[in-house]
Amino acid sequence: MAAGDEAVTTSQEIATSNDDSAASDEDGATGDDDDDGEIGNVGAALSTRFSDHDDRIEELLDRADTHEAKIDSLEAATAAHTDEIDAVKNTTKDHGETINTLAERTSQNEANIGDISDGIEAVADSLADLSDEADDRFEAADKQRDALAARIDDHADQLSDLAADIESISEDVATLEARLDDDGDIDERIADLEAEIDEFAQWREQITSTLMTVGGGDDE
Repeated sequence: MAAGDEAVTTSQEIATSNDDSAASDEDGATGDDDDDGEIGNVGAALSTRFSDHDDRIEELLDRADTHEAKIDSLEAATAAHTDEIDAVKNTTKDHGETINTLAERTSQNEANIGDISDGIEAVADSLADLSDEADDRFEAADKQRDALAARIDDHADQLSDLAADIESISEDVATLEARLDDDGDIDERIADLEAEIDEFAQWREQITSTLMTVGGGDDE
C-alpha cells in the first residue's frame, strides 16, 4: 500500500473512532472508561503507524536521493557520450574530406600515369625507328666496308705486282751495274728505286693494319 493510501486509511479510521466515541458518549457515563481505553489503544496504534510512515517516508526520500544521484550520473555520462559522439562526427567528417582529397589525387595520378605511359610508348616507337635506321646504316656501312676491302685487296695485289716488277728491275740494274763501270747516276737511280720500294712496303703494312682494325671492330 502506498504512503498516501495509508494516510487516507488512517484518517478514515480516526473518523470512525471519533464516531464510535461520540456514540459511546451518548450511551452514558458508564461507557466513558471503556471509550477512554479504546481511544488510548487507537492513539497508540496511530502513533505506531505514523512512526512506520515516517520510516517509510525517510526510506523513500533516501531512495529518491539515490535515484537523483544516479540520474545526475547518467546525465553526466550522457553529456560525455554526446561530446564523444560529436568528436566522432567531426573526425568522420574530416576523414570524409581526406578521402575525397585522396580520391582527387588518385584521379590526378591516374591521369599523370596515363600521360607518362603515352610518353613511354612514344619513346619506344622512336627507339624502334632509330633501331631500324641504325640497322639500315650498319647494312650500308657493311657494304661500303666490303667494297673498300675489295679495293684494298686490289691495291695490295697491284702493289705486290709492282714490288715484283721493282725487284726484277733491281736485278736488271744490278746486272747492268756489273757490266758497266761505276757511275754515280746509276747509283742514285738505284737508291731512289729502293726508297720507293720501302715506301710501298710501309703503305702496304698500314693498309693491312687498317683492314685488321676494321674487321675486329665489326666482330665486336
